[in-house]
Amino acid sequence: MSEPERPRRRDFEDNRTRILEAARHLIAERGPEALSISEVVRRADLNRTTAYKHFRTRDELVGAVMEALADEVGEMLTQPMAFGERVDHMARFFAEHP
Repeated sequence: MSEPERPRRRDFEDNRTRILEAARHLIAERGPEALSISEVVRRADLNRTTAYKHFRTRDELVGAVMEALADEVGEMLTQPMAFGERVDHMARFFAEHP
């Protein structure tokens, strides 16, 4: 039987996810050039210290967002589905993630 995940580790991962999601939305709204750590932490309802525990720089954060998006696209491409369905799925994804 596996041990339950420690709350501190879970909080660390939850905070990272919140930061990435906030950054992702801000990039979609304003572009990566306009992204600031201050705006990300405000949107994620966290503090700057927490953000810098996860990402040392703004560029590192932008890179992590792009990597997460690339992972999602890669996952979609490996899913077994008909060509037309794949095209629809990809079109929806890119419409939601400009």
